Amino acid sequence: HRLGGSNIEDRATWEAAKPIPVGFLAGDDWKGVSGTACKNGRLRRDKSGKVLGGAYLSRFAKGIKDTLIYMEPNRWFIEGSTNFGTIDSQGRKREREPLPSKREFVRIVEFVLCQHLPAALEVQEDMYSGVKPRDENYPRKARQHSKMQNDVMRKFSGFAEGQVDYF
Repeated sequence: HRLGGSNIEDRATWEAAKPIPVGFLAGDDWKGVSGTACKNGRLRRDKSGKVLGGAYLSRFAKGIKDTLIYMEPNRWFIEGSTNFGTIDSQGRKREREPLPSKREFVRIVEFVLCQHLPAALEVQEDMYSGVKPRDENYPRKARQHSKMQNDVMRKFSGFAEGQVDYF
C-alpha cells in the first residue's frame, strides 16, 4: 500500500500508530515519574542531573525508536545487525543511517511530555469543558479553539522537522 508516497506495509502502519501511554495509563513504569515527569517545561532530574522516571522514559523512547524502524526499515542501521547497506528506490547502494543517539531520544521525549502534551491537553480541556452549542458565542469559541489546536500542532511540527529548538 502507498502512504505519503512511500511503500509501507499495513502492519508497519498499525504498529507505528500505537499510542504511547502517559499518566496512570502507563502502569507501574509511571510510578517512578513521581506524578509528573516535568518541571518548568523540562524533564525532572535528581541532584546529580540524572533524569527521573527512567523505566517509563526508556519505554517511551523505545516506542519512538520502534516507530522509526517500522516506518523506514531500510533506512536505519540496527545495532548488532550485519546489514550495513541498502538499495534505494533508484537501485543505488547507500549506507544505512545510525539511529538517533540516546540523548536525542531523551530530547524528543522531553519535548513531547513536557511541552507538547501539556499544551495539547490544556486546549482539549478548554475545548470540551462547558460546551454549549446553542450559545451565540459557540461558533467563535470553536474557531478560537481550532486555531489554538493548530498552533500546538504547528509547534510540534516545527520541532519534529528540526526547524525550531525549544530547549
